[in-house]
Amino acid sequence: PLEFADLHDRAALRWGGGKLEARIAWDGKEQAAALDAIVFAPAAAVGEHAHPGAWECLMPLRAAGEVIVAGAPQAVVPGVATCIPPDVKHAWKPAGTEPLVAIQFYAPAGAEQRFRDLATQELDAAAAAGAPPAAAAPPVGAPAPGAPAKGPSR
Repeated sequence: PLEFADLHDRAALRWGGGKLEARIAWDGKEQAAALDAIVFAPAAAVGEHAHPGAWECLMPLRAAGEVIVAGAPQAVVPGVATCIPPDVKHAWKPAGTEPLVAIQFYAPAGAEQRFRDLATQELDAAAAAGAPPAAAAPPVGAPAPGAPAKGPSR
């Protein structure tokens, strides 16, 4: 059946001190693949990793940086999709002041669960240390408290 997912209603999974955020639209419980949106702060890198048995496709909407796939850097450009085959090591290296805002697709589903795991680990560590969790922080790219919100120019 046809399904819709409103990312505004999905949990904001944050880790990396609140600098990385994902919202999972579909996580494969009912579908054969997973779809999520990510927002990474301008200086937030993602270390080398691979997804056993799963493809990862990334469609950047805003970006400044490169993805390193099997050791080879490739510029990430808004509107140009990158598909990484299963089991291939890759990483994200930011550049400039632009956050990475992208739609991510995994097939089969499963790799997206690392976002839940990373957010949970960070929440647990903050609770154990008696510190406020990064998950309570405003979304990546949100204006600072008291700052005017950005909106369309008229």
